[in-house]
Amino acid sequence: MKNGIFIRNILLFGLMMIALFACDKNSINNSEGKLVSHTLCKDEKNIVFDTGESCVEYSYDAESKVLNFKHINTSFNCCPDKLYCDISINNNTIIIEEFERKAECNCMCLYDIEAEVYNVEAKTYVLKFIEPYIGDQEELVFEIDLSFNTSGTYCVERTNYPWGI
Repeated sequence: MKNGIFIRNILLFGLMMIALFACDKNSINNSEGKLVSHTLCKDEKNIVFDTGESCVEYSYDAESKVLNFKHINTSFNCCPDKLYCDISINNNTIIIEEFERKAECNCMCLYDIEAEVYNVEAKTYVLKFIEPYIGDQEELVFEIDLSFNTSGTYCVERTNYPWGI
């Protein structure tokens, strides 16, 4: 009897741990994509694109069904502890929500992040980036047709701090 209760408690504990970690919002990986890399806080020496723009460069590999993208000049706190994103595919929309673990400083910086999305078919999608600090500026949302064009760049203008300084 005691062995049965002990085994049941172990199984319940295991299931609780799986549920806890499966819902961890601080994870940088999920089944539909992952953050691959990011720059440090950018300064005048390592800025390639106009700082008054937020841009996405994308490329698609039809054989592996992987969509790679680089979000150029996304904004986070100067001391974010950790950057990560949540990537999901809903019908024909790919949503990339960007996060930082902590905002530890009283300043903002521009960063470049690189990520990849898995199991992407060669068809038309809407890419939607959810940026934490854009305020009332234009959202970074655009359409791509991967059956026609496997790479490209899309930019939106940014005027609020820290863009355009």
